[in-house]
Amino acid sequence: ITTETFFDFMAVRLNADRAAGHRFVIDWRFSDTGRSLVLNLEHSTLTHMPGPATDATLVVTTTRPVLDSLMVKQSTVAQCLENGGLTVQG
Repeated sequence: ITTETFFDFMAVRLNADRAAGHRFVIDWRFSDTGRSLVLNLEHSTLTHMPGPATDATLVVTTTRPVLDSLMVKQSTVAQCLENGGLTVQG
């Protein structure tokens, strides 16, 4: 699936009641493709758009294969952070 479709899936699965009152902007940077997508949570709604973000709360840098491995639970966020497949700033 495309990265956009994956983020759409995350938006559909969002528990709006638990997200109420929270806000964040995550700039997802894919070093293998040079693409950036911005994931935004505001008003209990998760949206995405092409990046980069100028107001990111967090910047996540990874590759699409690492995201794929996370999606199918072949690896965990902790493992990817430890092996350098995922970096987080912010």
